[in-house]
Amino acid sequence: MSVLIAGTLWMSLVAYLLLRVLRQSRVYDAGSLRSGMPRRGPVAVSIILPVRNEIAHIEACLRALLAQTGLGRGAGWMGQPHACWCGAMRAKAEWICFVDVDVRAAPRLVATAVAAADEQSVDLLSLSPFQELGSFWERLIVPVGLVLIACAMDLRQINDPAAPDVSASGQFMLFRRDAYFAVSGHAAVRGEICEDKALAARIKQAGIRFRLVGGGRLARTRMYTDLPSLWEGFSKNAVEILGNAAATVTLAMAGLIFSWTALALPVWSALVLAGDPFAPVVLGSGLCVAGSLAILGVHLGTVWHCRIPLWFGLLFPASYTAVVILAWSSLVLRRTGRVKWKGRTYSVVGKDEPGPLRDPVPTERASFRSTGAPPGTSPSKGGAGKPVTPFLPNR
Repeated sequence: MSVLIAGTLWMSLVAYLLLRVLRQSRVYDAGSLRSGMPRRGPVAVSIILPVRNEIAHIEACLRALLAQTGLGRGAGWMGQPHACWCGAMRAKAEWICFVDVDVRAAPRLVATAVAAADEQSVDLLSLSPFQELGSFWERLIVPVGLVLIACAMDLRQINDPAAPDVSASGQFMLFRRDAYFAVSGHAAVRGEICEDKALAARIKQAGIRFRLVGGGRLARTRMYTDLPSLWEGFSKNAVEILGNAAATVTLAMAGLIFSWTALALPVWSALVLAGDPFAPVVLGSGLCVAGSLAILGVHLGTVWHCRIPLWFGLLFPASYTAVVILAWSSLVLRRTGRVKWKGRTYSVVGKDEPGPLRDPVPTERASFRSTGAPPGTSPSKGGAGKPVTPFLPNR
């Protein structure tokens, strides 16, 4: 009887999670940008590329962006320290598009995004590119990360104006210019680790229309190239994406327990069945095996979607183990009050909850006009600056 109870509970849990993942996948696919979406005439878009130490990616990214079709040639875009805000201050077009330098854009990407935003009356359209995975560690960890996010988040709630849920992809963010400056843009979130999510939250809280959609058909990116860069990115993003450190570690531990249970439960039920081959035990054992096979199928399907060798899907228990190690390492690092990102170390306010970034360590300031503060901020002691009242630059 214990096998039947365990099998029933296991299959029920698996079915719930499977339906949740499938629903997320359907919503994601339905909202994804496609090259055949309705088009409009040429439109002016200011494309802003924030760059620090990514020289290896610049040429390919610029070539793809310069090859964009269906656009008018809007004025100015540039990248430097505080690049997003500085570029936005110089942008004159109706639309402002922030693109990470590691994004490879199809020729119709920006025009299609603008058309979709216009059609849906969206003022901020955030797009998730297809994730390219090259190294062993990327292929081991990133797919199960996608599964965890699919289980933990609800894309329908994120895109629901009435729901508080928010998430965003900073790799591609298309703003209607008026909406961007209405919430003070990047000047208002300059102290946040995940400024993309914080900015999307301000947009949503202001009652401005926002959507997060898939863009894998029109944009590709490779965020990490090895274990150190993956660990650094996870340390920076994971806690912010899920809201707090406790949620991150809890989700990682749940994935670990769930994955190893998927291996252990069929073995245990088979051993019981060998000594007690009665109908309830047979049924319970079958449910245990069916649930575990469904879990395996989800991970094989995710690996297939990521276009990497299917045998990585067989390693999902080891993948979740690696995720737990990363999650705990990230938590320990944050408790020191510092986070490293792209060659810089940042001081984090607070130990358990995500907080704003203070000045980089060592301090490296950029010169802005005569105040020492970024445009759109008021100078304070030390020149760090504070956001001021929203304003809209002259067109």
